[in-house]
Amino acid sequence: MDFFVHDPFNGEVLHAYDAWPVSRIETKIQSSWQAHLSWRDRSLKDRIKFLEKVRLLMVQKTDELASTITSEMGKRLPEAKAEVEKCCTLISHFGENCEKYLASRLIKADGKKHEVCFEPLGPILSIMPWNFPLWQALRFGIPTLFAGNTLLLKPAPETPLSSMMVEEIFQQVAQELQFGQDIFSVVLAHVRDMEKIISSPLVRGVSFTGSSESGKKVGEMAGRHLKKVLLELGGSDAFLIMPDANLEKVIPEAVRSRMINCGQTCISAKRFFVPRKLKEQFIEGLKKHFLNLRPGDPRHPGTTLSPLFHSRGMKTLEILLADAVSKGAILNLGGDTIPGHPQFFAPTILSGITPKMRLFNEEAFGPVALIFDYDDLSEAIKIANSTPYGLGGSVWGQDSGLCEQVARKLECGSVFVNSVVKSDPRVPFGGVKASGFGRELGELGILEFTNAKCYNIY
Repeated sequence: MDFFVHDPFNGEVLHAYDAWPVSRIETKIQSSWQAHLSWRDRSLKDRIKFLEKVRLLMVQKTDELASTITSEMGKRLPEAKAEVEKCCTLISHFGENCEKYLASRLIKADGKKHEVCFEPLGPILSIMPWNFPLWQALRFGIPTLFAGNTLLLKPAPETPLSSMMVEEIFQQVAQELQFGQDIFSVVLAHVRDMEKIISSPLVRGVSFTGSSESGKKVGEMAGRHLKKVLLELGGSDAFLIMPDANLEKVIPEAVRSRMINCGQTCISAKRFFVPRKLKEQFIEGLKKHFLNLRPGDPRHPGTTLSPLFHSRGMKTLEILLADAVSKGAILNLGGDTIPGHPQFFAPTILSGITPKMRLFNEEAFGPVALIFDYDDLSEAIKIANSTPYGLGGSVWGQDSGLCEQVARKLECGSVFVNSVVKSDPRVPFGGVKASGFGRELGELGILEFTNAKCYNIY
């Protein structure tokens, strides 16, 4: 077998499978193209009806979907359930707003009529990661479907099960409503076959979520074949605390942002900028919360710390932390696996980070908080912007006007004042610099994979 799906908590093999041969992939691409020809000609009202039926079935299967996500990915069951519920909210939002978002625009020019219409491109390939196996796939996919495209989803090889369940839901709805199959298709392809898929003349675009290094490779492949590409890549978000901040309110939010999905999310706060006079109080507050986290079975309601997804991530954290400590960083808490729980990484606090350390520029994908203290606010902003990444950021303080001024100076795709960074169906989401380009969600997201076609009548 090429791939194995493991339960990260107990190591149990849940599923084993081989990657599809190229011939099967090519057949699926053809089927997706045929489905597109029918789907694009359906009225928007028909698409809304179809996807609302998908939403209702997902609501009915929330517990089953959430259990599958927890088993294949390892996140706590309440977080998995919230992921499914957010996907359902996503469908509702675009069902209610797609007509407005996709409406044509009239432009005054030198002819009788100039109209910009947003038309679908065709089958779009999405290459998705393991950390949010359902939300990542549908965050991009649902608006793209409403726009009239079809989807070819290549899930992470370790987490295909929840995606396959959604594919079954789409197939059921297509049968009930007498729509064509393969509007939403899972493709169990090997990474070595990605360029073959991207190069197909029937595949009209590529959406990739994952690491910056992998994103470069996907972007290069898409560029060679002149395919529209959207890249949502890594992040090392700044959590900037202003001198007037109320730490009693801020610290729980800092913990929440750093520890969601056990820190395995691109938009969690990773670098905490703290006024020097508040540094010790902030670190002690983080310690208190971190030490209260309880490792255990992510299906158990008493568990507040889930296992890391795989040993590779564990090893990467160990290497990055060892590098930092050897170059003078201070390990305030954690720094290794939890005794008796080798699949769990202890919540970690590291201060004294300098540019000579790898962690200054690299993403810590796990429960590791990096502390930067500052005296001068302009210097804090400069260091916050010095990372190669630019996905999200947040600013925390009691003077909201001053916080907003600082927020406008952060180089990132989304910035929040007195709130953790999060994705929301109503607003565009994406990054700059090594965090990628293009936008998902909101009006910009539904238009990302459309042809802005201008009709000119004289």
